[in-house]
Amino acid sequence: PVTVLPVCGLYLRPNPREGSFYSAMSEGLGRSFALTELQSAEESFYVYNISPVLSKYFPVLKGVRPSSMWTGRQDWSCTDKNPYIFDKGNAIIVLGTSGNGIMKADAIGRVVAALSLGEEVAELYGGRKFEVSKLGVTDRVIEHENFALE
Repeated sequence: PVTVLPVCGLYLRPNPREGSFYSAMSEGLGRSFALTELQSAEESFYVYNISPVLSKYFPVLKGVRPSSMWTGRQDWSCTDKNPYIFDKGNAIIVLGTSGNGIMKADAIGRVVAALSLGEEVAELYGGRKFEVSKLGVTDRVIEHENFALE
């Protein structure tokens, strides 16, 4: 199971088989958009940002240090926190899923399937109909998402 803490978009996922856990948190906007060959994780980000929050919610984790780390870029939709799904140049583009992608994965897949079949409406779970163009660029009509992990 994944535990999402109600602050900072921090999450924790235990891995009992390894006797470890995974944690992650976005550092928000402010990093360079420059593409570098290799990004390096910074232990100070864990020590000063993740560890203090984890320790407050789970005191048993106080003082725990990372044994390995990685870093990456997040695929944010800064406009309304919803994914963009559209076709362009013989390709279907899906982006902006960070923060809520796993919660919307089924719906995203259904919209992509409808778009790839040339359908204007996707049928979501439970039979709800959704216009594919609402998540596009040109005819985008979607409410701002208020529940996104940042």
